[in-house]
Amino acid sequence: MSREYFIPAMETLFECIGGDPKKLIFQLCSEEYAKHPEFWFTFLEMAKGTSLARSKRSITIMGREEAEDSIETAKIMYPIMQAADIFLLQANIAQAGMDQRKVHVVARDTALQIKTSALKDSKGNQIKPVAIHTPILLGLQTQALIGDKEDADILAMLNKMSKSKAESGITVHDSDEIIKKKINSAFAPEGYGDSTNNPLLNWTRYLIFNEQSARLNISRPEKWGGDMKFNSYEELEKAYIAKDLHPMDLKNAVADYLIEILEPARKYFEEPKRKAALLEIENLTSR
Repeated sequence: MSREYFIPAMETLFECIGGDPKKLIFQLCSEEYAKHPEFWFTFLEMAKGTSLARSKRSITIMGREEAEDSIETAKIMYPIMQAADIFLLQANIAQAGMDQRKVHVVARDTALQIKTSALKDSKGNQIKPVAIHTPILLGLQTQALIGDKEDADILAMLNKMSKSKAESGITVHDSDEIIKKKINSAFAPEGYGDSTNNPLLNWTRYLIFNEQSARLNISRPEKWGGDMKFNSYEELEKAYIAKDLHPMDLKNAVADYLIEILEPARKYFEEPKRKAALLEIENLTSR
């Protein structure tokens, strides 16, 4: 069931952002581990070269706090398994969100000790993987970041969107009405913040202004200043801080953008058979 749901869903999402689904290649852990039993030798090599302290520091990739004394051994092993996947896939470049940064440190620190699935360059030299990290979308209700600039990265990881907090993010199955409701209830103090501590600005920067050609039009009545057009995130943030752009006007624009870009995914899941698969997956993951 998971294969029947996730693969077509990911193809549809890729199409939403302008990609060609036919170019996607899906590799399932269950199949890869069965085909490559040497993965476990790589895992043991990495575990031998990773201290307990480092493993515990990496637990935040699971959305858990590091200081959890009663953590299960399996959860300490998980970051090492994540790092070992890089070598299983022979991925010289590992790309992930900022919340995976610590697991990539494990991969790089142990890379030159690996014998079973070593990464090599075109000349056959053993190398460390290159790690590329993308920003994390803040949960829409996040308020904890105000005044905590120094720990912004850590706090962002702890305050990212969460499946257990429905109002913290948008799902591809959300209706137009639900998307508007969630965005309208987002934490967005007028005239305050930037993309590290204001969820609305965070989403605007990374979902809308994620390429140089991006533009955003703000529609509002003449009595409130009339329409506005922004050609860059920096321009928009400046107007927001100066209170020339009201949070509600920005919320309306962000909601309209998400409704439009996610339309193919919503239509995909309206088909009865796909909707049934979605409900079954939701039941399984909510237990």
